Amino acid sequence: MPLLESDEREVKHRLTMMYMDTIETFRLILENSEIYFGENSGELSDAINEYIYDFIDNPDNEERIHPEGLIFRTDRVKLQSAGLYGAQLNLKERQVTNANKSLREAIKERVRSAFNSPFKKWVAVINNFVGSLEVTGVGSALKEIKDCLRDDLPD
Repeated sequence: MPLLESDEREVKHRLTMMYMDTIETFRLILENSEIYFGENSGELSDAINEYIYDFIDNPDNEERIHPEGLIFRTDRVKLQSAGLYGAQLNLKERQVTNANKSLREAIKERVRSAFNSPFKKWVAVINNFVGSLEVTGVGSALKEIKDCLRDDLPD
């Protein structure tokens, strides 16, 4: 069934909540970056801080628009074309929620060996989610930071 106009607001709210849940995971990675990324943690922390400051905590709403604003401005047909509705959204929401939860639990253990597997799973799930969000104008910068984290993860 297509994304109905009557469901559009709820879908956009859910997308915003999924995105902000992911931002909370990025914040926790930031707080613990030295443990998991060693000598690369400084640059990675700076990149995460910059993104969060510019787009989450202090957007100017002209050039840097908060993700919620971008999501709510998106046409419902574009959301539908990206699979951000119905059963597809339910699946993505479950995966994003579980991946964020698993990684945050691993980070809180503060044991490097317990981090890698949930981190790699999180990267894959978030990659799919942020890729879908590109129809909203959200995601490119965050996707790049996620890729840099993945690429700098020590073996």
